[in-house]
Amino acid sequence: MVLGNDGLLGDILLRVDSPTTLVHAALVSKRWFHCASYPFFLRRFSEIHPQPRLLGAYVTGDGLLRPEFVSVPSTQPTDLVGIAHRANLGFGANLTPYASTIWDVRDGRVLYESAEAFHLPRTAAMRAPLLYPGRDLTMLPLPPPVMPGCPHVVLLIPDAGDGAVCYRIDVGVWDHVVFSKVHILRVDGEGEGEWSLHCSVVEQIDTQPVRFLEMMVLAGGKVYMVAAVGYVLGLDLTTARFFVVELPDGVMCEFDGSNVLVCRGRDDHDTLCLVHVEGDTLNVWIHKINGQVSEWVLKDTMSMQETCANFLPKEEESAPEQQADNDMPHGEVGLEEPEDNDAPEEEVGSESEEVDRPPDEVVPPEEPAEGGGANTYYVVGAGDNAEFVFLELGTSGVIVYVHLGTKKVEKVYQRDPDDDNIIRVYPFMMVRPLTFPMLPGGEAEEEEEYAS
Repeated sequence: MVLGNDGLLGDILLRVDSPTTLVHAALVSKRWFHCASYPFFLRRFSEIHPQPRLLGAYVTGDGLLRPEFVSVPSTQPTDLVGIAHRANLGFGANLTPYASTIWDVRDGRVLYESAEAFHLPRTAAMRAPLLYPGRDLTMLPLPPPVMPGCPHVVLLIPDAGDGAVCYRIDVGVWDHVVFSKVHILRVDGEGEGEWSLHCSVVEQIDTQPVRFLEMMVLAGGKVYMVAAVGYVLGLDLTTARFFVVELPDGVMCEFDGSNVLVCRGRDDHDTLCLVHVEGDTLNVWIHKINGQVSEWVLKDTMSMQETCANFLPKEEESAPEQQADNDMPHGEVGLEEPEDNDAPEEEVGSESEEVDRPPDEVVPPEEPAEGGGANTYYVVGAGDNAEFVFLELGTSGVIVYVHLGTKKVEKVYQRDPDDDNIIRVYPFMMVRPLTFPMLPGGEAEEEEEYAS
Protein backbone atom coordinates (compact mmCIF):
# COMPACT_ATOMS: atom_id res chain seq x y z
CA MET A 1 0.00 0.00 0.00
CA VAL A 2 1.42 3.38 -1.04
CA LEU A 3 0.41 5.26 2.11
CA GLY A 4 2.22 2.73 4.30
CA ASN A 5 5.38 2.42 2.21
CA ASP A 6 7.61 5.43 2.75
CA GLY A 7 10.06 4.32 0.07
CA LEU A 8 7.38 4.12 -2.63
CA LEU A 9 5.75 7.34 -1.42
CA GLY A 10 9.10 9.10 -1.66
CA ASP A 11 9.58 7.91 -5.25
CA ILE A 12 6.15 9.31 -6.12
CA LEU A 13 6.80 12.68 -4.47
CA LEU A 14 10.11 12.99 -6.34
CA ARG A 15 8.13 13.18 -9.57
CA VAL A 16 5.92 16.16 -8.73
CA ASP A 17 6.52 18.98 -11.18
CA SER A 18 7.26 21.90 -8.85
CA PRO A 19 8.28 22.78 -5.25
CA THR A 20 4.84 24.27 -4.53
CA THR A 21 3.15 21.00 -5.45
CA LEU A 22 5.53 19.23 -3.04
CA VAL A 23 4.55 21.64 -0.25
CA HIS A 24 0.86 20.95 -0.92
CA ALA A 25 1.53 17.20 -0.81
CA ALA A 26 3.41 17.57 2.49
CA LEU A 27 0.26 19.03 4.08
CA VAL A 28 -1.75 15.84 3.46
CA SER A 29 -0.60 14.16 6.67
CA LYS A 30 2.29 13.97 9.13
CA ARG A 31 3.63 10.88 7.36
CA TRP A 32 3.72 12.72 4.02
CA PHE A 33 5.25 15.77 5.73
CA HIS A 34 8.04 13.72 7.32
CA CYS A 35 8.71 11.97 4.01
CA ALA A 36 8.94 15.26 2.08
CA SER A 37 11.11 16.96 4.70
CA TYR A 38 13.91 14.36 4.95
CA PRO A 39 17.22 16.09 4.03
CA PHE A 40 18.19 13.18 1.79
CA PHE A 41 14.87 13.38 -0.05
CA LEU A 42 15.24 17.16 -0.55
CA ARG A 43 18.74 16.71 -1.97
CA ARG A 44 17.42 14.21 -4.50
CA PHE A 45 14.49 16.51 -5.33
CA SER A 46 16.92 19.37 -6.03
CA GLU A 47 18.96 17.10 -8.32
CA ILE A 48 15.88 16.11 -10.33
CA HIS A 49 14.54 19.68 -10.44
CA PRO A 50 17.81 21.68 -10.52
CA GLN A 51 16.59 24.95 -11.99
CA PRO A 52 14.43 27.14 -9.71
CA ARG A 53 11.53 29.01 -11.29
CA LEU A 54 11.71 32.71 -12.11
CA LEU A 55 9.09 34.77 -10.24
CA GLY A 56 10.11 38.15 -11.65
CA ALA A 57 12.93 40.68 -11.44
CA TYR A 58 13.95 43.83 -9.60
CA VAL A 59 14.92 46.89 -11.66
CA THR A 60 17.23 49.25 -9.79
CA GLY A 61 19.44 52.25 -10.56
CA ASP A 62 20.46 55.71 -9.42
CA GLY A 63 17.66 57.24 -11.49
CA LEU A 64 14.92 55.29 -9.70
CA LEU A 65 13.48 56.43 -6.39
CA ARG A 66 13.18 52.82 -5.24
CA PRO A 67 13.55 49.40 -6.89
CA GLU A 68 10.64 48.26 -9.04
CA PHE A 69 9.51 44.64 -9.20
CA VAL A 70 8.38 43.43 -12.62
CA SER A 71 6.78 40.07 -13.32
CA VAL A 72 7.51 37.83 -16.28
CA PRO A 73 4.11 36.13 -16.75
CA SER A 74 5.20 33.75 -19.49
CA THR A 75 7.70 32.05 -17.19
CA GLN A 76 5.24 31.36 -14.37
CA PRO A 77 3.26 28.13 -14.22
CA THR A 78 -0.19 28.27 -12.67
CA ASP A 79 0.96 27.31 -9.17
CA LEU A 80 3.45 30.22 -9.02
CA VAL A 81 1.10 32.95 -10.22
CA GLY A 82 -0.71 32.96 -6.87
CA ILE A 83 2.57 33.08 -4.96
CA ALA A 84 3.76 36.09 -6.95
CA HIS A 85 0.50 37.94 -6.25
CA ARG A 86 0.31 37.10 -2.54
CA ALA A 87 3.97 37.76 -1.70
CA ASN A 88 5.04 41.27 -0.78
CA LEU A 89 7.58 41.53 -3.59
CA GLY A 90 7.48 45.28 -4.22
CA PHE A 91 9.26 48.16 -2.49
CA GLY A 92 6.43 50.40 -1.28
CA ALA A 93 6.78 53.80 0.37
CA ASN A 94 6.09 52.23 3.77
CA LEU A 95 9.12 49.96 3.33
CA THR A 96 11.58 52.45 1.81
CA PRO A 97 10.24 56.00 2.22
CA TYR A 98 12.76 57.63 -0.09
CA ALA A 99 15.84 56.31 -1.88
CA SER A 100 16.95 52.71 -1.99
CA THR A 101 19.37 50.66 -4.07
CA ILE A 102 19.62 46.88 -4.35
CA TRP A 103 23.02 45.34 -3.66
CA ASP A 104 22.29 41.70 -4.45
CA VAL A 105 19.48 39.13 -4.84
CA ARG A 106 19.95 35.44 -4.12
CA ASP A 107 18.00 32.42 -2.82
CA GLY A 108 14.82 34.39 -2.15
CA ARG A 109 16.68 37.18 -0.32
CA VAL A 110 17.03 40.82 -1.35
CA LEU A 111 19.92 42.85 0.10
CA TYR A 112 19.61 46.62 -0.17
CA GLU A 113 20.37 50.01 1.36
CA SER A 114 17.95 52.90 1.76
CA ALA A 115 17.42 56.32 3.33
CA GLU A 116 14.46 58.54 4.13
CA ALA A 117 16.20 61.42 2.33
CA PHE A 118 19.47 62.06 0.52
CA HIS A 119 20.88 64.10 3.40
CA LEU A 120 20.03 61.46 6.05
CA PRO A 121 22.19 58.45 6.97
CA ARG A 122 21.58 55.30 4.95
CA THR A 123 20.50 51.99 6.46
CA ALA A 124 21.03 48.41 5.28
CA ALA A 125 18.44 45.65 5.32
CA MET A 126 17.66 42.21 3.92
CA ARG A 127 14.22 41.12 2.76
CA ALA A 128 12.87 37.61 2.26
CA PRO A 129 9.54 38.40 0.54
CA LEU A 130 8.36 34.76 0.49
CA LEU A 131 8.46 34.44 4.30
CA TYR A 132 5.59 35.28 6.63
CA PRO A 133 5.04 39.02 7.33
CA GLY A 134 7.06 40.00 10.36
CA ARG A 135 9.80 37.49 9.50
CA ASP A 136 10.56 38.87 6.05
CA LEU A 137 12.67 41.91 7.05
CA THR A 138 16.02 42.01 8.86
CA MET A 139 17.75 45.30 9.63
CA LEU A 140 21.52 45.10 9.26
CA PRO A 141 24.45 47.26 10.37
CA LEU A 142 26.06 49.33 7.64
CA PRO A 143 29.35 48.03 6.19
CA PRO A 144 32.66 49.65 7.18
CA PRO A 145 33.78 52.75 5.24
CA VAL A 146 34.77 52.10 1.64
CA MET A 147 38.42 52.34 0.58
CA PRO A 148 38.68 55.74 -1.21
CA GLY A 149 38.35 55.57 -4.99
CA CYS A 150 37.82 51.79 -5.06
CA PRO A 151 35.00 49.89 -6.77
CA HIS A 152 33.01 47.95 -4.20
CA VAL A 153 30.06 45.57 -4.05
CA VAL A 154 28.07 43.74 -1.40
CA LEU A 155 27.26 40.11 -2.26
CA LEU A 156 24.99 37.62 -0.50
CA ILE A 157 26.50 34.35 0.77
CA PRO A 158 24.65 31.05 0.23
CA ASP A 159 22.77 30.22 3.43
CA ALA A 160 24.76 27.51 5.21
CA GLY A 161 23.18 27.98 8.63
CA ASP A 162 26.30 29.55 10.16
CA GLY A 163 24.96 33.11 10.34
CA ALA A 164 27.10 34.43 7.47
CA VAL A 165 24.99 36.86 5.43
CA CYS A 166 27.16 38.75 2.95
CA TYR A 167 30.59 39.98 1.89
CA ARG A 168 31.61 43.58 1.16
CA ILE A 169 34.44 43.57 -1.38
CA ASP A 170 36.65 46.60 -2.12
CA VAL A 171 39.18 46.43 -4.96
CA GLY A 172 41.90 48.96 -5.76
CA VAL A 173 44.69 49.26 -8.34
CA TRP A 174 48.09 50.93 -8.29
CA ASP A 175 50.13 50.25 -11.42
CA HIS A 176 50.41 46.43 -11.53
CA VAL A 177 49.53 46.02 -7.85
CA VAL A 178 45.97 44.99 -7.00
CA PHE A 179 44.74 45.19 -3.44
CA SER A 180 41.45 44.18 -1.88
CA LYS A 181 39.72 44.16 1.47
CA VAL A 182 36.88 41.75 2.14
CA HIS A 183 34.57 42.17 5.13
CA ILE A 184 31.96 39.62 6.21
CA LEU A 185 28.68 40.17 8.05
CA ARG A 186 27.44 37.56 10.50
CA VAL A 187 24.10 37.62 12.28
CA ASP A 188 23.55 35.67 15.50
CA GLY A 189 20.41 33.87 16.62
CA GLU A 190 18.99 37.03 18.16
CA GLY A 191 19.28 38.99 14.92
CA GLU A 192 22.30 41.05 15.97
CA GLY A 193 24.80 41.57 13.16
CA GLU A 194 28.49 42.46 13.20
CA TRP A 195 31.01 43.14 10.42
CA SER A 196 34.55 41.77 10.62
CA LEU A 197 37.58 41.64 8.30
CA HIS A 198 37.56 38.38 6.36
CA CYS A 199 40.80 38.89 4.41
CA SER A 200 43.12 41.53 3.02
CA VAL A 201 45.06 40.86 -0.19
CA VAL A 202 47.88 42.74 -1.94
CA GLU A 203 49.41 41.16 -5.05
CA GLN A 204 51.25 42.12 -8.20
CA ILE A 205 49.79 40.68 -11.41
CA ASP A 206 51.40 40.54 -14.84
CA THR A 207 48.39 41.88 -16.74
CA GLN A 208 47.77 45.62 -16.60
CA PRO A 209 44.60 46.08 -14.51
CA VAL A 210 43.74 49.69 -15.53
CA ARG A 211 40.46 49.55 -13.62
CA PHE A 212 37.76 47.11 -12.53
CA LEU A 213 34.05 47.49 -13.08
CA GLU A 214 31.50 47.40 -10.26
CA MET A 215 30.27 44.12 -11.69
CA MET A 216 31.21 41.13 -9.54
CA VAL A 217 29.75 37.72 -8.85
CA LEU A 218 30.29 35.23 -6.01
CA ALA A 219 30.51 31.59 -7.10
CA GLY A 220 32.05 28.61 -5.35
CA GLY A 221 33.81 30.68 -2.69
CA LYS A 222 35.44 32.90 -5.32
CA VAL A 223 34.69 36.46 -6.42
CA TYR A 224 34.93 37.21 -10.14
CA MET A 225 35.28 40.79 -11.40
CA VAL A 226 35.58 42.11 -14.95
CA ALA A 227 38.57 44.29 -15.86
CA ALA A 228 38.00 46.97 -18.48
CA VAL A 229 41.06 45.81 -20.45
CA GLY A 230 39.61 42.38 -21.26
CA TYR A 231 39.98 39.68 -18.62
CA VAL A 232 38.29 38.46 -15.45
CA LEU A 233 40.12 38.76 -12.14
CA GLY A 234 39.25 36.13 -9.55
CA LEU A 235 39.74 36.30 -5.80
CA ASP A 236 39.76 33.03 -3.88
CA LEU A 237 38.23 33.84 -0.50
CA THR A 238 39.67 30.66 1.05
CA THR A 239 43.31 31.13 0.08
CA ALA A 240 43.16 34.96 -0.20
CA ARG A 241 44.89 34.87 -3.60
CA PHE A 242 44.14 36.53 -6.96
CA PHE A 243 44.02 34.66 -10.25
CA VAL A 244 43.36 35.74 -13.84
CA VAL A 245 40.84 34.22 -16.26
CA GLU A 246 41.41 35.38 -19.83
CA LEU A 247 38.32 36.19 -21.88
CA PRO A 248 37.49 34.03 -24.93
CA ASP A 249 39.27 34.91 -28.17
CA GLY A 250 37.63 37.86 -29.89
CA VAL A 251 35.64 39.02 -26.85
CA MET A 252 36.18 42.71 -26.17
CA CYS A 253 34.82 44.63 -23.20
CA GLU A 254 33.42 48.12 -23.69
CA PHE A 255 34.85 50.83 -21.44
CA ASP A 256 31.66 50.95 -19.34
CA GLY A 257 31.18 47.17 -19.41
CA SER A 258 27.68 47.45 -20.89
CA ASN A 259 28.25 44.63 -23.39
CA VAL A 260 29.43 41.91 -20.96
CA LEU A 261 28.08 40.29 -17.80
CA VAL A 262 29.41 37.41 -15.71
CA CYS A 263 27.05 35.11 -13.80
CA ARG A 264 27.16 31.88 -11.82
CA GLY A 265 26.96 28.45 -13.37
CA ARG A 266 24.28 26.02 -12.32
CA ASP A 267 26.46 24.08 -9.89
CA ASP A 268 27.89 27.29 -8.35
CA HIS A 269 31.32 25.67 -7.90
CA ASP A 270 33.54 25.28 -10.94
CA THR A 271 31.49 26.99 -13.65
CA LEU A 272 31.34 30.64 -14.69
CA CYS A 273 29.14 32.08 -17.44
CA LEU A 274 29.83 35.11 -19.64
CA VAL A 275 27.19 36.96 -21.66
CA HIS A 276 28.71 39.06 -24.45
CA VAL A 277 27.07 41.30 -27.04
CA GLU A 278 28.98 42.41 -30.12
CA GLY A 279 27.07 44.30 -32.78
CA ASP A 280 23.97 42.28 -33.59
CA THR A 281 25.16 39.01 -32.01
CA LEU A 282 24.72 37.75 -28.45
CA ASN A 283 27.05 34.97 -27.31
CA VAL A 284 27.00 32.95 -24.10
CA TRP A 285 30.22 31.32 -22.94
CA ILE A 286 30.80 28.79 -20.15
CA HIS A 287 34.11 28.57 -18.30
CA LYS A 288 34.86 25.27 -16.59
CA ILE A 289 37.74 24.68 -14.21
CA ASN A 290 38.87 21.09 -13.68
CA GLY A 291 42.00 20.93 -11.56
CA GLN A 292 44.54 23.16 -13.30
CA VAL A 293 42.80 23.10 -16.70
CA SER A 294 40.37 25.85 -17.64
CA GLU A 295 38.64 26.61 -20.90
CA TRP A 296 35.84 28.64 -22.43
CA VAL A 297 33.13 26.82 -24.37
CA LEU A 298 30.57 28.60 -26.53
CA LYS A 299 27.16 27.59 -25.18
CA ASP A 300 24.80 29.63 -27.34
CA THR A 301 24.71 32.36 -29.96
CA MET A 302 21.80 34.44 -31.20
CA SER A 303 21.03 37.22 -33.67
CA MET A 304 19.46 40.12 -31.80
CA GLN A 305 18.07 41.73 -34.97
CA GLU A 306 16.00 38.61 -35.69
CA THR A 307 15.03 37.74 -32.11
CA CYS A 308 14.09 41.26 -30.93
CA ALA A 309 12.78 42.63 -34.25
CA ASN A 310 9.26 43.20 -32.86
CA PHE A 311 10.61 45.43 -30.08
CA LEU A 312 12.94 47.63 -32.13
CA PRO A 313 11.72 51.08 -33.33
CA LYS A 314 10.57 51.10 -36.95
CA GLU A 315 12.65 53.27 -39.30
CA GLU A 316 10.36 55.33 -41.50
CA GLU A 317 12.62 58.18 -42.51
CA SER A 318 11.81 57.96 -46.24
CA ALA A 319 8.04 57.88 -45.75
CA PRO A 320 7.48 61.65 -45.19
CA GLU A 321 9.48 62.57 -48.32
CA GLN A 322 7.60 60.05 -50.40
CA GLN A 323 4.26 61.31 -49.10
CA ALA A 324 5.20 64.91 -49.84
CA ASP A 325 5.99 64.05 -53.47
CA ASN A 326 2.68 62.24 -53.83
CA ASP A 327 0.73 65.26 -52.58
CA MET A 328 2.27 67.67 -55.15
CA PRO A 329 0.39 68.30 -58.46
CA HIS A 330 1.91 66.38 -61.39
CA GLY A 331 2.22 69.51 -63.52
CA GLU A 332 4.32 71.32 -60.95
CA VAL A 333 6.63 68.35 -60.51
CA GLY A 334 7.25 68.15 -64.25
CA LEU A 335 8.03 71.87 -64.55
CA GLU A 336 10.53 71.81 -61.69
CA GLU A 337 12.50 68.76 -62.85
CA PRO A 338 14.72 70.54 -65.44
CA GLU A 339 15.69 73.24 -62.96
CA ASP A 340 16.59 70.66 -60.32
CA ASN A 341 18.71 68.64 -62.75
CA ASP A 342 20.71 71.62 -63.96
CA ALA A 343 21.45 73.30 -60.65
CA PRO A 344 23.06 70.45 -58.73
CA GLU A 345 25.79 69.80 -61.35
CA GLU A 346 27.80 72.78 -60.17
CA GLU A 347 26.93 72.32 -56.49
CA VAL A 348 27.73 68.62 -56.32
CA GLY A 349 31.34 69.17 -57.30
CA SER A 350 31.83 71.88 -54.73
CA GLU A 351 30.24 69.78 -51.98
CA SER A 352 32.39 66.75 -52.81
CA GLU A 353 35.52 68.90 -52.80
CA GLU A 354 34.63 70.23 -49.35
CA VAL A 355 34.16 66.67 -48.07
CA ASP A 356 37.42 65.49 -49.64
CA ARG A 357 39.49 68.26 -48.08
CA PRO A 358 38.75 67.17 -44.45
CA PRO A 359 38.23 63.37 -44.81
CA ASP A 360 38.06 62.88 -41.03
CA GLU A 361 34.64 64.53 -40.99
CA VAL A 362 33.10 61.71 -43.03
CA VAL A 363 33.63 58.97 -40.39
CA PRO A 364 31.65 60.26 -37.36
CA PRO A 365 28.23 60.36 -39.05
CA GLU A 366 28.61 56.70 -40.11
CA GLU A 367 29.25 55.33 -36.61
CA PRO A 368 25.71 55.71 -35.19
CA ALA A 369 24.29 53.87 -38.19
CA GLU A 370 26.51 50.87 -37.51
CA GLY A 371 26.19 50.44 -33.77
CA GLY A 372 24.17 53.25 -32.24
CA GLY A 373 20.55 54.05 -31.80
CA ALA A 374 18.04 51.24 -31.64
CA ASN A 375 20.56 48.60 -32.76
CA THR A 376 22.74 48.94 -29.65
CA TYR A 377 22.11 46.33 -26.96
CA TYR A 378 23.11 46.49 -23.30
CA VAL A 379 23.28 43.46 -20.99
CA VAL A 380 21.57 44.54 -17.76
CA GLY A 381 20.89 41.19 -16.06
CA ALA A 382 21.11 37.41 -16.37
CA GLY A 383 20.01 34.26 -14.58
CA ASP A 384 22.26 31.56 -13.19
CA ASN A 385 23.85 29.41 -15.91
CA ALA A 386 22.78 32.15 -18.36
CA GLU A 387 19.44 30.38 -18.92
CA PHE A 388 17.97 33.81 -19.67
CA VAL A 389 19.16 37.41 -19.99
CA PHE A 390 17.70 40.89 -19.67
CA LEU A 391 18.68 43.32 -22.43
CA GLU A 392 18.10 47.04 -22.93
CA LEU A 393 17.42 47.86 -26.57
CA GLY A 394 19.46 50.98 -27.27
CA THR A 395 17.91 54.43 -26.96
CA SER A 396 14.36 53.02 -26.93
CA GLY A 397 14.69 52.31 -23.20
CA VAL A 398 12.88 49.00 -23.64
CA ILE A 399 14.11 46.16 -21.42
CA VAL A 400 13.27 42.66 -22.60
CA TYR A 401 13.51 39.17 -21.12
CA VAL A 402 15.16 36.69 -23.49
CA HIS A 403 15.13 32.94 -22.81
CA LEU A 404 18.17 31.49 -24.53
CA GLY A 405 16.74 28.00 -24.93
CA THR A 406 13.39 28.84 -26.50
CA LYS A 407 14.43 32.25 -27.96
CA LYS A 408 11.27 33.67 -26.39
CA VAL A 409 11.36 37.45 -25.96
CA GLU A 410 9.07 39.49 -23.70
CA LYS A 411 9.04 43.19 -22.82
CA VAL A 412 9.19 43.65 -19.05
CA TYR A 413 10.10 47.31 -18.47
CA GLN A 414 10.19 50.74 -20.11
CA ARG A 415 12.86 53.18 -18.97
CA ASP A 416 11.86 56.78 -18.28
CA PRO A 417 13.11 58.91 -21.25
CA ASP A 418 14.64 61.44 -18.82
CA ASP A 419 16.62 58.77 -16.94
CA ASP A 420 20.07 58.14 -18.45
CA ASN A 421 21.58 56.38 -15.41
CA ILE A 422 22.84 52.81 -15.50
CA ILE A 423 20.10 50.27 -14.80
CA ARG A 424 20.60 46.79 -13.38
CA VAL A 425 18.06 43.95 -13.34
CA TYR A 426 18.23 41.27 -10.64
CA PRO A 427 16.23 38.06 -11.23
CA PHE A 428 14.14 36.85 -8.27
CA MET A 429 13.84 33.07 -8.21
CA MET A 430 11.72 30.62 -6.27
CA VAL A 431 13.52 29.52 -3.09
CA ARG A 432 15.82 26.53 -3.44
CA PRO A 433 16.42 24.21 -1.69
CA LEU A 434 13.14 23.80 0.15
CA THR A 435 13.17 23.82 3.95
CA PHE A 436 10.48 22.49 6.26
CA PRO A 437 9.97 23.19 9.97
CA MET A 438 10.64 20.30 12.35
CA LEU A 439 7.53 18.73 13.86
CA PRO A 440 7.48 16.87 17.19
CA GLY A 441 8.57 13.29 16.57
CA GLY A 442 9.85 14.26 13.14
CA GLU A 443 13.34 12.80 13.36
CA ALA A 444 14.32 11.35 10.01
CA GLU A 445 14.17 7.60 9.70
CA GLU A 446 16.85 5.64 7.90
CA GLU A 447 17.62 7.64 4.76
CA GLU A 448 18.85 4.51 3.03
CA GLU A 449 15.19 3.72 2.29
CA TYR A 450 15.34 6.28 -0.53
CA ALA A 451 18.83 5.49 -1.75
CA SER A 452 17.70 2.74 -4.08
